[in-house]
Amino acid sequence: MPGSVCRRPVFILDEVLIRFISQHEWMVMGMKKTKLALILLFLFLCAGSAFGQPKAPSDEFVRGDVLVVLEAPGGASEVENQANQIAEATSSRVIRTYSAIAAATGKNIVQLKADGKSAEELLAEVRQIPGVLGATPNYIFKVLRTPNDPEFSSSWGMESINAPGAWEISTGSEEVYVALLDTGIQYDHEDLAANMGRDKDGNFGRNLVSMANAANPMDDNGHGTHLAGIIGAAGDNGLGAAGINWTVRLLAVKVLDGNGAASVGHIIAGLDYVMEQKSKGLNIRVANMAFGGWTPPVSDVATDPLTIACKSLSDAGILLVAAAGNEGQNIASAGGGYKGNTIYPAAFAFPEMVTVAAITQNGALTKFSNFGSSVDIAAPGYEVKSTALGGTYGSLNGTSVASAHVAGAAAL
Repeated sequence: MPGSVCRRPVFILDEVLIRFISQHEWMVMGMKKTKLALILLFLFLCAGSAFGQPKAPSDEFVRGDVLVVLEAPGGASEVENQANQIAEATSSRVIRTYSAIAAATGKNIVQLKADGKSAEELLAEVRQIPGVLGATPNYIFKVLRTPNDPEFSSSWGMESINAPGAWEISTGSEEVYVALLDTGIQYDHEDLAANMGRDKDGNFGRNLVSMANAANPMDDNGHGTHLAGIIGAAGDNGLGAAGINWTVRLLAVKVLDGNGAASVGHIIAGLDYVMEQKSKGLNIRVANMAFGGWTPPVSDVATDPLTIACKSLSDAGILLVAAAGNEGQNIASAGGGYKGNTIYPAAFAFPEMVTVAAITQNGALTKFSNFGSSVDIAAPGYEVKSTALGGTYGSLNGTSVASAHVAGAAAL
């Protein structure tokens, strides 16, 4: 088994490629064309590689739930009528529709539930209906972090990406919004409150997990709060830590519950909310997605619900930052219990999207980080200190932590 090797990246700005020089040719990562290139040239120094031990993947989905894609040339005006028609035809009920995505793409995504049927039975029925472009189970995704070991806590991430050097040029802007699709944010944390943004409805974001509590995206897990601190803990305020952006506007989009789990339906609802706010004029530049789920590969990107939703944000000019995942797998050709499956959203490839692996303090890829051609860049993801629930501070591991560094750099 090859050891970890520190690699010095060579940046070619004309083609925006990253080439890692090493005797091991099995690990090569390329970076898609994106406005992030100049910032990454300045910040990121080194990435490496190592194998991890596979674990059994979770391909769970919500019982009796499906996501259906319909052609909607009339945009948002047709959403409810189409949804009700297909629900009636399948003896199911409409759980959600996504009007902002329909308006942007001309495709209507509908979440249906049939209490007396399995997801497989409902899928078989909807796929027979004329006008249905595609349908999938409502898969369950989870946050991408690894167990925390507080013995080795450190705050090395900022120095590793040369954030102090970047701060000589810019410390952020209150005009820039970063949407965190996560477990929410503790918006009253002493180091986050000053950088919390408000949406066009006057809220700190949206809670898509609880419709009854939609205006309150408070974190009940801690994952989102930790990432929020990396991206934008207030700087130069004499408190706790400083984020990559001393000044920024954080938008809490709670799609994951207190256990760190979400259905794809919840995630699409979060993306729909971001698209809605963007269309209303909110200056959302970056959306961080530090979750993932191993599912069968998408066979048709034009009819897959999550693909359509993510691409709608990319097409709107919002940079999507996705965590690569923590299974130690080559995303393009996973082995063991993952064979035949792919992790999303990390495996998506859109012009305005970056997939992030995790490195240790010495620049080597962590043993848990996924890798391969789907990965664009690596960032600090091991024992990184940041804001925590209860107004405290703590450390976490994972590619989710790494993705927050890149999201923060993109917003700076």
